Amino acid sequence: MNKTKKISNRNLIILIVAIVLLLIIGITITMARYRSTGNTEVSAEVAFFVVEEGFQEGNIVLSDLYPREEAFEYGFTISNTDGTKISETSIEYNMELRFTTNLPLEIDIYKNGSKLTNANDIENDIVLDETGQCYIRKIKIKNGEFIFNQAQTDTYKISAKFPTQYSVNEEYEGMIDHVSILLEAKQKID
Repeated sequence: MNKTKKISNRNLIILIVAIVLLLIIGITITMARYRSTGNTEVSAEVAFFVVEEGFQEGNIVLSDLYPREEAFEYGFTISNTDGTKISETSIEYNMELRFTTNLPLEIDIYKNGSKLTNANDIENDIVLDETGQCYIRKIKIKNGEFIFNQAQTDTYKISAKFPTQYSVNEEYEGMIDHVSILLEAKQKID
């Protein structure tokens, strides 16, 4: 009887160890399925779908910026289709990017891979906000256009460079900048 009790205790211990091992293996496999990694230098995209006239607004937070030689890049798209519906009229759009001026950033805007520099396409100005209490940088982007019944997307990139000369200024540590994107779309009348 003592010998059978030892055998059954041993079988019980083996069974418990086996169950624990199966649980550990099962949990690690399940956790691995839902774990993801990402590059901290890549920002979230903002997308606008212009299928009719109107105003839209989106926001991008420029965080974790620090002085360095390379620019930080943030992207957004404007499209005349939402995947199911395409604009039935030609659409023209203008937009305004409003940057807080917390950081001394050098900003460049790219549309479909080309830097916008022409005064007919872009206007850059620093002004007091509506309350008169702080300065904002306004960048107006003009002359976007989509042809009716053709799915089109314009891809924009904000290139924000924080010059290395500011690496000794502790006053900028932990500060962020914020970008509001205001989009106005209207039917194009030829």
